[in-house]
Amino acid sequence: MQAPFNVSGCFTRLLRICNSLKRRLSRSQDTALCGRILIFLASIFPLCDRSGVNLKSTFNSGNVTVFEDGRAAAKAEAAKAAQRAETAKTNAAEATQAAGGEEQESAEEVADDK
Repeated sequence: MQAPFNVSGCFTRLLRICNSLKRRLSRSQDTALCGRILIFLASIFPLCDRSGVNLKSTFNSGNVTVFEDGRAAAKAEAAKAAQRAETAKTNAAEATQAAGGEEQESAEEVADDK
C-alpha cells in the first residue's frame, strides 16, 4: 500500500520553510529560536538525508586558517603589555609634571601679589 502523500516532498518543504525562517531571524537576538529550529530539523531528518550530505565533495579551499606558534603569540602579547605599561608610565609622568608646573605658577602668582 502506498502512502497518501509524498513524504519526501513534505520534508523538502519543511526544510525550505525552516531555512527561510532562520534566514529572517536575527543571529544576535534570536539565537535560542535558531538553535531550536536546528534541533528540530536534526531530530526529523535522518543523518543520511541528501540535504545534509556533501554529494559533490566540494569544499571552500579559499578559507585558510593560519596557526601561530604558542610561544610566538605569548612573546607578542608580552611585548604589547610592556608597551602599554610604558605608555601609562609616560602619561603619568607627564600629568605629574603638568600638575607640578601649575603649582609653581600659582605659588609665583601668590608671591607676586604680596
